[in-house]
Amino acid sequence: MKELFEESIRKQVEDVKETDVKSLSNLCNDLLTLEAKIGNTEEELRRYKEQSRELSEQVIPDKLAELGVSDLKLSDGSRISAEPFYSARITAQNLQTAHEWLRENGHGDIIKNTLTVTFGQGEDVLAKELVDQLAKQGYMPET
Repeated sequence: MKELFEESIRKQVEDVKETDVKSLSNLCNDLLTLEAKIGNTEEELRRYKEQSRELSEQVIPDKLAELGVSDLKLSDGSRISAEPFYSARITAQNLQTAHEWLRENGHGDIIKNTLTVTFGQGEDVLAKELVDQLAKQGYMPET
């Protein structure tokens, strides 16, 4: 019996052609190349978004202020205006302290909690039931 098993394994390995292995190798290389391109594209997009944010939130408003202009109409009919914009981030290290301060000073309503639940294949009915229960309780779940 042991010999039959070994022979069937040997036969399966012998049936794999070198061209099949080469083809598989090429497909794996194609995948790696594509994943690298995706990573590069995502990094490039991140840089573009940062440049856009810097122009819209800092450079253009600073230039408008320098010119003493708060609103500008362009030749194509679009408008550029400077409005106050405030942004803040709380580091993970200071999160608990910051949340306590916000709550103690009447600003706790700006703290948001996000709940995510993942359902597997075949659990669509369960997901819908949970969405319905949450909606009945006054929540607005996103699906």
